[in-house]
Amino acid sequence: MMKLLTDRTWIESSEFTREFEYPTEAGSGYCFDLGSDKLPIFNSEAGKANWFGCISGEFNVVDLGVVERDTSHWQSAIGKCECGEQHSMDGDIHCKCGRRYNWCGQELWQYDDPCLHDDVDWGMEEEAMELDAIEQNAQY
Repeated sequence: MMKLLTDRTWIESSEFTREFEYPTEAGSGYCFDLGSDKLPIFNSEAGKANWFGCISGEFNVVDLGVVERDTSHWQSAIGKCECGEQHSMDGDIHCKCGRRYNWCGQELWQYDDPCLHDDVDWGMEEEAMELDAIEQNAQY
């Protein structure tokens, strides 16, 4: 079992954008992410050029101002494998040490489990022979 370090938590926050819209095409235009200081965050030179085009009046757009959007999401729990590696518990976990866990931190199988090897006889041949015998008896 993985050791739980932090619980899964519900995160609520607000994000701010500055939006500009074409006057003849509702819903189309430009949207810029804003930092906590309400200044634009530029991820590229093209984004920066678009910002200045909107602000300067070079582009024929209407300034809709700062728009606030409330967001929420689950932040995954953090667990610690027996080997010490920490993992975000948001799906099946495959640790570097070979252990595997489900999203609850339950170990799915031991890393040295012989069932993981291809040479394991799963009893398929015996089951097939039993089914053949049952079918043969059913015919009489």
